[in-house]
This record gives sequence, structure tokens and C-alpha cells, in this order.
Amino acid sequence: MTKHAVKEDKRKLIRQAAIRVFARHGFHDATAKQIAQEAEVAVGTLYNYFKSKDDILIHILQVEVQERLTLMHEIFSNGKPIREQLRQAMDMHVARALKNKDIMRLFLGEELHLGGAIEEHVHRLFKEIPRRIAGLLEVAMARGELRKTDPLLAAHAAFGANRAVVARLCLYDDAEARRLQASAAAELAEFIWRALKPDKIKEAS
Repeated sequence: MTKHAVKEDKRKLIRQAAIRVFARHGFHDATAKQIAQEAEVAVGTLYNYFKSKDDILIHILQVEVQERLTLMHEIFSNGKPIREQLRQAMDMHVARALKNKDIMRLFLGEELHLGGAIEEHVHRLFKEIPRRIAGLLEVAMARGELRKTDPLLAAHAAFGANRAVVARLCLYDDAEARRLQASAAAELAEFIWRALKPDKIKEAS
């Protein structure tokens, strides 16, 4: 294994440990010592890979956002009908949220309470997702697959609906949340499709 691969494995180990610690204690109350203990490394080792606790959180957010954007680009480039692409995109987002509940709880619980430079960085990341979605929707609108509207507004509406449902599924582990899990992605996709499908299809349906 190369030195670079070893370094990336260690960064991943620390990142995953930090997610669990942040989710358990909250970002502000968590300490570098707790993260190091969770990762089973020395505190000094942690600082060899990250400059600060803020730096770890930024890395967590960057990895998650970039992975989602990559998967979303692949879905909207697969040549399938836009209705199917929307369903696949919602499947991906909901499934990923449910698989990584610690990350989602961290995002949802901390986004508005971070402060300073880290809050500015987080807000830039979260603005980037609707912008990327808007670009994909704009292409579909140009092809006549979706009705023409403000793509950024449509992207924020879709992103907001997804975020609200994901919050319900991830923050509250109760019978109602478990019931909603089975249909959440399909219903979200259909909701978005009905709002954006071309007028000629609306008349026929």
C-alpha cells in the first residue's frame, strides 16, 4: 500500500469516528480527544491529518456532498426518461440518508448553529447542491422533458421537499417514520414530476 493510500485510509478512519462523536455529543461539545479515542489513534496523530475540529467537519461535509453530486450526475446522464431519473435520484438520496443517519443528524442539527468561517463554508456547500440540480433540470427543460420554469427555484423546491422528508425519517425513529420509509422516495419523485412535467402531458393525464 502506498503512503498516499495509507494516509487516505487514516483520514477516512478519523472522519468516520468524528461523524459518530459529533452525532453523539453535538459538534460544539465534542472534543478532539473523544474523536481520537473513537478512532483509536493518539490526539497528536489526529492533528497530523486535520488542523482542527472545524477542519474535520468541513472534510465530512465535502466528502458527503461531492459523493452525492457525483451520483446525481451519473443518474441524470444515463439516458433514461426524466421521470425515471427523478425516481432514481430520490431513491439515491433517501437510501443514502437512511444508511448514514449519523451524518444526516449532524447536518440537520448543526447547520444553523456553527458560526464563523465554518458556517460560511457549510452554506456554500449547501447552495452548491441546488445549483447543480438546477443545471440538470435546465438541460431537461431545453429538451422539452420538463416544463419551462425557473430551474433554480424548481431545484430549491425539490431539494427542500427531499430535505424535509429525510429529516422526518432520520431524526425520529418511530413507527410512522418506518412506515414512510417504504414509499418516501417514490412519492417524492412523483410529487416533483407532477409539478414539472410538460403541459401537454398534464392535459393527457
